[in-house]
Amino acid sequence: MGCLIAQAAAKRPRALALREGERSWTWAELDADVGRRVAQLEREGLGRGARYGALTATSADLVAAFFACQRLGLTLVPFNVRLTAAELAPLVARAALAGALASPRHVEALAGVTWAPRRPPGEGEPPALALFTSGTTGAPKLVYLGRDQLEASARAAAQRVPVGADDRWLLTMPLFHVGGLAMLTRWALAQGTLELHPGFDEAAVWRALDGGATQVSLVAQTLRRLLRASPASAPRSLRAVLVGGGPCPPGVIAEARERGFPVLQTYGLTEACSQVCTEVPGAADGSTCGPPLPGVRVEIRDESGAQVPPSVPGRIFVAGPTVSPPLGPWLDTGDFGQLDAGGRLSVLSRREDLIISGGENVYPAELERVISSHPAVEEVAVIPIADERWGQAGLAAVVLRPRGELGELERWARGRLAAFRVPKQWRRLDALPRTPTGKLDRPALRRALEG
Repeated sequence: MGCLIAQAAAKRPRALALREGERSWTWAELDADVGRRVAQLEREGLGRGARYGALTATSADLVAAFFACQRLGLTLVPFNVRLTAAELAPLVARAALAGALASPRHVEALAGVTWAPRRPPGEGEPPALALFTSGTTGAPKLVYLGRDQLEASARAAAQRVPVGADDRWLLTMPLFHVGGLAMLTRWALAQGTLELHPGFDEAAVWRALDGGATQVSLVAQTLRRLLRASPASAPRSLRAVLVGGGPCPPGVIAEARERGFPVLQTYGLTEACSQVCTEVPGAADGSTCGPPLPGVRVEIRDESGAQVPPSVPGRIFVAGPTVSPPLGPWLDTGDFGQLDAGGRLSVLSRREDLIISGGENVYPAELERVISSHPAVEEVAVIPIADERWGQAGLAAVVLRPRGELGELERWARGRLAAFRVPKQWRRLDALPRTPTGKLDRPALRRALEG
């Protein structure tokens, strides 16, 4: 009841719903696939409230499983299939699964798992998703999101960036990540067409954009790769390029917009069902993440918990119908930022990345924004390190373009940053480590620098 796929099939049965490679489905055909998946799950004895794991790459089968679980009241638990079997095994054990969809190469991770009761008792609406956070700031934890949060997020996003049945959604993000799963709900609610890609391939993405895709979500790294893949301007059919997952260098944003890409920076997190803030089309400033989505509230608070005025940095708190219920009503995101007088959010750092140097707060995102504006810089990340004199200082890990020199870059930065903000150490790297979703992997960077 209330299944978005069933609703679309009733209204637009013969319209194209989904494309994966050479295969395609109308809404009626996709609805039938979801129905067959429901019947299979029922034959396996899986009932309302049970947890169903997904250890498989992005595919139409996983899309069908996502909606089939919602029809049955199961909680889908997707896993990062880029992890090894040894890495997956403890996560699977923690998830208390009653069953799972697994590709052949991931079955090993299920070896020895103790299956939970197939019809566990419980009251109330079970969550639609149990998502492991990426683990970029510590041990992964499970975050629970219900259909109410998913659909509230989709409706709020549609108010910020209007969508309709004529939209063609290009999904390159993995379906173990909230960004990809949130797109499934936005697409099904809009009743457009979804084109599935198993990963990000810039040539394939260019072909899809040239073929009429109207919506795509990227991170800074994939946007940079896309711009390098072709010197062409963006197709006129492209309506929105949502960029999130961390700060995007201003130069990349500027180049994209000069070439006609309708880039909108976003800020979001798993616990708030993806987007929290998104730039307003036609009023994007290129330096903030825009104001909160309709119905979502953002406050900046100091260490005492008091709300601070505009332009004063502090901790980011989020409230609204998109926040995971166990974490509400006000979610402490663990991030630092500030709101301007227009209510637009700038994200300054994660709590774990904040540098406190001689009693002064130093925000890595601000340093990275300045350093990345130098023409010799390809990528940069600033992390905190221990400092005998100041307690903490910054270390800048830099990927330089050909003929770039680290010493010259440091001298240049000293002319543009206050002395206490200039990184005390500079390291040149061939590349910055990335998570499977393309975000900067700061723990891996720390390990690489310590090694």
